[in-house]
Amino acid sequence: ADVLVNTTGENLNLHSNPCSKALSNKAGPALQVECSKIGKLQVGQVAVTKGGNLLCDEVYHVVCVPWNDDQGEQILRTIIRNCLKNCNSNGKKSIALPAIGTGTLGFPHDVAAKIFFEETKKFGRRVSSCAIKEVSFVVYNQDTKSIQAFKNELKQQEEWASTVSIMGVSDGSQKRWRRKPASTSKKSERSVMCIEVGDNKKVEIVKGDITKETTDVIAHLTNPSLIMGSGVATALARAGGQEIERECKKETNSSRRRVATTVLTSAGQLDVKYIAHMVASNAPNSSEIEKCISDCLKVVSEEECESISFPAVGTGSLKHDSEKAATTIFKSVIRFLESSSGPLKMIRIVLKDDDLVTAFQASAKKLNEEGQPGMLKRLVNLFWKSDSTTITVKDKPSAITKNLFLEIYAKDNATINLAREEILKIIESQKKKERLEDDNIGKLSKHQITEIEHLCEMNDIKVTIEKDLNRIVVVGHSEDISKTFTEIFQILKRIGEAEKEKEKAALHADLAEIVSQGVQWFYVNPSNGDHEEYDKRTNATIEKAYSKKEKSVIFLLEDTKCEIVFAMMQETNLDTKDTLKVIRKDLKAEASVRVPEYWEFQPQDTNGKELAVHLVRLYPNDPNHKDEYKNISDHFQQTAFQQILHIHRIQNPSLFKQYLMKKQSLDEKSGSNEKFLFHGTRGDKLSEINKHGLNRSYAGNTN
Repeated sequence: ADVLVNTTGENLNLHSNPCSKALSNKAGPALQVECSKIGKLQVGQVAVTKGGNLLCDEVYHVVCVPWNDDQGEQILRTIIRNCLKNCNSNGKKSIALPAIGTGTLGFPHDVAAKIFFEETKKFGRRVSSCAIKEVSFVVYNQDTKSIQAFKNELKQQEEWASTVSIMGVSDGSQKRWRRKPASTSKKSERSVMCIEVGDNKKVEIVKGDITKETTDVIAHLTNPSLIMGSGVATALARAGGQEIERECKKETNSSRRRVATTVLTSAGQLDVKYIAHMVASNAPNSSEIEKCISDCLKVVSEEECESISFPAVGTGSLKHDSEKAATTIFKSVIRFLESSSGPLKMIRIVLKDDDLVTAFQASAKKLNEEGQPGMLKRLVNLFWKSDSTTITVKDKPSAITKNLFLEIYAKDNATINLAREEILKIIESQKKKERLEDDNIGKLSKHQITEIEHLCEMNDIKVTIEKDLNRIVVVGHSEDISKTFTEIFQILKRIGEAEKEKEKAALHADLAEIVSQGVQWFYVNPSNGDHEEYDKRTNATIEKAYSKKEKSVIFLLEDTKCEIVFAMMQETNLDTKDTLKVIRKDLKAEASVRVPEYWEFQPQDTNGKELAVHLVRLYPNDPNHKDEYKNISDHFQQTAFQQILHIHRIQNPSLFKQYLMKKQSLDEKSGSNEKFLFHGTRGDKLSEINKHGLNRSYAGNTN
C-alpha cells in the first residue's frame, strides 16, 4: 500500500506495542528518529512520516483509547476518517489500516469491524473524486475473533466486493476489500436554486430526503430535553439508529440545555459526521429560530466543518408560515456566510415537498425584488422555470464607507459656513488615531489578520496592519477603538500563550534530551526479559521524582496511568494492576568505568552496534587465559569437587560496569569483602542470565 497506519502511544515510542515494534524493525532506525522529532501526538490526530525501508510512501501514526462505549467509538471513527482524509489529500491511491482497538484496547470485535466498514463507506460516498482506490484492513492471523467479525461485517455490506484475500505473512493476516465503482446515476433529489455568497460560498436549496445527506452535519430543531419524538428528529433517529438517542440522553442527564444553544452528537448510521441539535423552546418565534440557526452555524464552524444541511426549520409541527420561515432561514445563513471567515463554505436547505419549494422560491424572489441590503442582488430574468437557478449575493459593504448626508439651513452663507466648520471640528475632535505595538503582531496569520480587519470594519474603524514593524494603526471614534483594542489584545494574547506553550514544550524536550544523556530508566519486558527504554519525556519525569527522593511517581504511558514505587523498583499499571520491574542506569557513571584490558574485542551487529553479550571460552594452556582459568578452577574445586568441562568469560559491558560501580560503593562503606559464589541452574536459563544477570528467581532452579 502507499500508506501504512501504525497505532502507538502519545510519545511515539515505536517499541511501545507489537504493531509499532514490527514496523520499526522493518523500517529501520530512521522511522523512530523522525517520530522523535514530532514530539507528542494527541488522541485522534495523525502524524505523517516517511516509510524508511518499508514498502510504502508514508506511515500514519495514530493514538487510540481503550473501549468505553461512546467515547472510544467516536475516537476510533475520527482516527479512520482522518487517515482517509490525509491519504486522499496527499494523492495516495492505497492505504492499509490495522484492526485498531481489537487487541489490548478491548473494543468488541464486531463493533470495531462495523466502524471500519461504515467510516470507509461514508468517506467514499462523501468524496466525489476520491484518489483512494484500495483500502486494506490488516488483522493479526491469530486473532480468530477479529477475522470472523470482519468477515461477518463484509457480508452485510452490499456496496463492497465480496472477495477476501488473506496475505500469508508471519505477523499478520490481511483482508483486502475493494470498493465497487461509484454509481453514476443521479441522486433522488432535485436542485431548486443556488445562492452564491462572495467568491467561494454558497447556499443550495434542494428537494429531497434529509436523511440521505452527505454533508458534514445535519441540523434540526429540538426541545431542551433533546427528545427525538417528532418530524425531522424522528426520521433522523430512525435512519441513524439508537446511538444518536443514547448520546442525547447522556447530554440531558448531564445538564438541561439552554434555549438557542446547539448540541453536537455523532450521526450513527447516517452518512455525515455530526447531528446538530438546535435547542429551542416549545413554541419558538422567528427571532428565536434565527438565533438557533446562527448559534448552530457558529458551533459547526468551530468544529472545522465545511458543509451543513438544514430542513425547512419551523414549517413542520411548529406550523410557521412557509414563506416567512424561508425568509428567516435565508437571512440567518446568508448573514453568517457574509461575516464568517471560517471553513464553512456550503449550506444546503433540504425541502421535502413541492409546496415548500414554491414557498422558498417566493421568499427568495421577494428578497431579491426588495433589494435587501446585504442580501440578494437584483436579477433580470428570474422565472424559476429551470431546474436550478443561481442567485448571486452582494459582498457585504465595508462599514467605513458609509456616508451621512447633512442639510444645513441658515439665513445666509456665512452662517452655513460657520456651522459647517463647527461640525467638522466636532468630527475631528471625536476622531482618534491610535497605535498598538506588540511583538506578536508580526506573528499574525492570514486568518487572524482577516479577523482583525473584519472586527474593525464592524466597528467603523479604519485599520492598517504593519507586520514588519509589529504595529497596528487604527483611526476612528475613541469608544469604538477602545472596544476594538480589547478584542485585538485577546487575539495577540492567544498568540503569546501559544508561543509560550511551544517554548515550554521545546524546553521540556531539551531537558528530556539532557536527562537521557545522563540517566536512562528501563522496564523489563516480561515476555523476553529485554530492557525496554522509557521515552525521553517519561524518562525525565521519573528521574525528576527520583532525584527529589519522592517515594513514587505517577505518569501517563499510552493514555494509561502508571506508578513507579522506587523502594520496590516496580511499575504498576493503575488500571490493570499489572506490574513490571524497572531499572535505572547512570550512563555517565557507566561511561567513566572501563572494562578490563584483558577482555577481548566486543563484536558488533550488522548496524555497527556493540553486542550486549559475548562469550569467550577460556583455555587452560593459552598464555592469555591460563591465570584467569586457574583462579576460577581453584575456587570452584574447593567446594564443588566436580569435573570442569568448559569455562567461559561472559563479556557483558553494561552489567560489568553496574557491578563495578556497586562494588566501589560498598567497598567505600564497609571495605572489600567480596567472595566467590558458584550457582547451579538449568541450561536453558543461561542466555537470560548472561544477558540480564543472576537474581534470586533462579535459586534452586536446577532441574
